[in-house]
Amino acid sequence: ALQLQRKPAPRRRRPRPTTPIGLTSVHTSAEVAPPNPGAVISPGDSLTSITSRIQPPGAPYDLRWHIHRAEEEQTALNYLDQPGAPVVLWGPEKFGKTWTTQYLIDCVVGQDGAKAKIVFINLDTFDYESRRDYSSFILELAYQVVASIGGDESWVDKHWGSRGSVNVRLGRVMREHILPLADTRLIMAIDRVDAVWGLPFKDDCFGMLRAWAQDKRLSKLRLILGISTTPTMLIDRPTQSPFNLTPPIVLGDLGRAQVRELAAKYGLQWRDNDFQELDDLIGGHPYLVRHVMHRAALAGGVAAHSLIDESTSLFDDFLARYSRRLHNQPELLQGLRSLRSESLAELDPQISHRLESAGLAVEEKTGLFRLRYRLYERLRL
Repeated sequence: ALQLQRKPAPRRRRPRPTTPIGLTSVHTSAEVAPPNPGAVISPGDSLTSITSRIQPPGAPYDLRWHIHRAEEEQTALNYLDQPGAPVVLWGPEKFGKTWTTQYLIDCVVGQDGAKAKIVFINLDTFDYESRRDYSSFILELAYQVVASIGGDESWVDKHWGSRGSVNVRLGRVMREHILPLADTRLIMAIDRVDAVWGLPFKDDCFGMLRAWAQDKRLSKLRLILGISTTPTMLIDRPTQSPFNLTPPIVLGDLGRAQVRELAAKYGLQWRDNDFQELDDLIGGHPYLVRHVMHRAALAGGVAAHSLIDESTSLFDDFLARYSRRLHNQPELLQGLRSLRSESLAELDPQISHRLESAGLAVEEKTGLFRLRYRLYERLRL
């Protein structure tokens, strides 16, 4: 049974961050540099000049390098205009959920200024001790919320000795200390929400988020939830799900126009066949497209085919990470071995959801799947 009333062990104080956790480079519209930061490298360029212009894949958010998803962003901003409408960003790993979240935060700060407050939490940062039971998890969440907004840990300590469940205690912290700091909206962005998937208390956690979204006392609160797992798979009790209050916003592949826009940022003068060859191998995978373009820019603007040929090692590290993960999960490895990029196969529903969440598989027809990209045929299985 979950020990919801247990008094927590003494906790070592952690230094409070001076900026919200996860927001390493958030720009307001007034700070935006010219829209084309990239340029092909020239022999006389200094290292400082190069690194200031050419952003590597996986780098912290920078609005100058953001590729807009107009429909998805507008839908999310409409949700953020009203209480009780969580923004659920759903897409595979490395598909831009964090960047989209931070762009939305940019927009809110641009609209509300200092009257809005931001809390940014990544559940992947919660250690084993924090996940061992629900009491420990919510206590860690409380401390991270307070730290993210620059508050004092005594706010948590004050309420954790009081009566009530841990959800009730955290609710008091939110109402008495966190929400009053915001004159307009409090944006609580939680990245990797599905990090608690598989833990015995996941429904309790998700139920709390839904209750917050529907609580009129928390009308300033706006939730942004980033997930890779199919929303219906995340929770056993749909009536407690925060993921079905609004339709999830799906973040998929970049379209051809978006890929061309990114190429322009990197200063690449590619031809149509370069974009086609890239699409044939990796589609519009946001991270991998950036990876290829970054390398092309560093090499002086070379054509795509010289980087993506099977003889190159450009994708070796990326594929090796997937291979290691798959070999540690034999059931996923077996499922992936049955897939090809140009033919369809059936998969067990549990396996298909996990492979889709990782961005490895895609459902082409109902119940029939293929490898998401031809690149994945290079995986060492």
